[in-house]
Amino acid sequence: MRQWRLIQGGPATGARNMAVDEALLVEMQGSPVLRFYSWKPYCLSLGYGQRCSVVHRQGLADGGYSLVRRPSGGGAILHAQEVTWCLVLPATHPLASGSINDGYRRIAVVMREAMQSLGIAALLREGDVSRPARPACFETPAWHELVVSHRKLLGCARVQRRHALLQHGSLPLAGDVAAISAVLDYPDALAREEAVLRLRNQAITLADASQGAAVSAGQVAQAIVDAFRASYDLEFVDSGLTAAENERAQILEEGRYGNPDWVCRR
Repeated sequence: MRQWRLIQGGPATGARNMAVDEALLVEMQGSPVLRFYSWKPYCLSLGYGQRCSVVHRQGLADGGYSLVRRPSGGGAILHAQEVTWCLVLPATHPLASGSINDGYRRIAVVMREAMQSLGIAALLREGDVSRPARPACFETPAWHELVVSHRKLLGCARVQRRHALLQHGSLPLAGDVAAISAVLDYPDALAREEAVLRLRNQAITLADASQGAAVSAGQVAQAIVDAFRASYDLEFVDSGLTAAENERAQILEEGRYGNPDWVCRR
């Protein structure tokens, strides 16, 4: 499995992006896939098990954001100025072996190497960092996560099937890490203000981590590809969707990710 497919996707709706990702998971039969993409319009994604009651509908409308539910778990993410990637691996792949935390850590090590190649002093968070669960992904640290100055740089979530697994990655390039607070529901204004402070204390963008140095989405994607290539002696082959993947994605987009009743079924 030294040959991986590389899919460089352009901007798409949240429904299309999640449909394509799950199609890659469902149709996985051979080579691992690494896919990069962006969002148009910007989108709030919920973790698979999150309740729609965490969404502030007026804030969503005011910001012009769409809403989707991911096939992966974790907390809510506002996808705006960021690099988003999806890695799909056969269950038999060495990167998928061991515990979930083992798998997260292996991939986090690759991401650390990618960031350090860009001059970002990223480290893996280690030790006991358990805290109360929060609705936003970047409010909830975990031991395997990538941090800069003790602030979370990369959000990850995954879904495991018998034959394959999918891991999502979200790395904010710039903007306000607390912007998500405008589209999540809180009991009152004070609770929202406290969430803003937590997010700005807990999370960081690549622009801030690089102290203002311009790093593009393309540079980040290439650094990640290069880090995987160097770490595991891989060959990447540029790819699009197969006919089966595209057909599956269309079905999933129409029946699931583009269906408001499914997105807010919880």
